[in-house]
Amino acid sequence: SAEIVALEARRAEIIARKRAAGRLTPGPPSLGIGHLNDYVTGDDGYREYDVELGTPLWLPGEGRASRTLADKELARLQAQLTLARLSVAGEVRAAYWSVRLGEGSVDLARRRLQAARTLQADVDRQVAAGQVALTDLLLAKGESLEAQSILSEQEAALTEARLAFQALTGTPSPADFAEPEPADRSFDQHPRLVALRNTVDVAEANTRLIRIQDRDSPEVALLGVIEREFYNDPYDKRIGVRVTIPFATEGRNAPRRAASEAERGQALAELQTAQRQ
Repeated sequence: SAEIVALEARRAEIIARKRAAGRLTPGPPSLGIGHLNDYVTGDDGYREYDVELGTPLWLPGEGRASRTLADKELARLQAQLTLARLSVAGEVRAAYWSVRLGEGSVDLARRRLQAARTLQADVDRQVAAGQVALTDLLLAKGESLEAQSILSEQEAALTEARLAFQALTGTPSPADFAEPEPADRSFDQHPRLVALRNTVDVAEANTRLIRIQDRDSPEVALLGVIEREFYNDPYDKRIGVRVTIPFATEGRNAPRRAASEAERGQALAELQTAQRQ
């Protein structure tokens, strides 16, 4: 199943995001190097070299909310896998019973053909003995031809069903199959409802994370500057710290909140619909 393969591949992605949410910083550090001089404006010997090493910082509660979202996504993924496997099992089950039904139809058609030919032979003897009219023999032959046609159709349908089963599973259909009794489950444990409830949980966790991520990550950087004014001056060395605090704006946050609420509303509506069904 391509769907199951795709879902399994997403597991590694979600686990990687969860691990990233547990790290010390939300992103990698960065290094900046700069140089200033007065070559163009007089060349008096002014030189400045600066180095900046900075890193982003988590917003309060952002890392915990990101890990919670990843946990909810993993739970939803497992529920989706269960539902997808159940769907595949249903396809295999339907394909198997199509083969068995086809075998029964072929057997019934063969019996009908045998009975029609037996009747035709009996009528043929009676016509030869002058006991029945020729039209009765023609009717018996017509019944035999119709039975032969039905048998051919049923055999073709059986061949198609067997090929469909083999194309789906990669193996021929088994000669016999003992179908297990369905497990007793409560209404709330229906795989579709479990998957949809987990989708609602993911939407709510994403909404909480978006509320926390109302601005870009703040940054803190360590600065180092070496400079001089003129050729014969010694270099001055200075070290400092820079903190960057972004501001939250409605232009950035309003569309994200609206999209999150729309996703959550859709998930709730789908869950309610599934519960009624």
